[in-house]
Amino acid sequence: MARDSGLALIWVHYRGPGTVTFEPQSILIEGGRGGKATTVVTFTEPGTHVLRGYADDSINTTAIDVTVTVR
Repeated sequence: MARDSGLALIWVHYRGPGTVTFEPQSILIEGGRGGKATTVVTFTEPGTHVLRGYADDSINTTAIDVTVTVR
């Protein structure tokens, strides 16, 4: 997923109703640490959603969950 000089980030809709769209779904952050990434998320249904982000630097992969409530 990641290249030698960067950090890759990918988002998935882990739990929740409807469909979630990420734009972009995966990002390569050049230079790795200290970089910035912005993703726009669109939800088709209200409710509690769990979004899971995976960060990969080609050596380690780490996941983090973000809970979002859409009304």
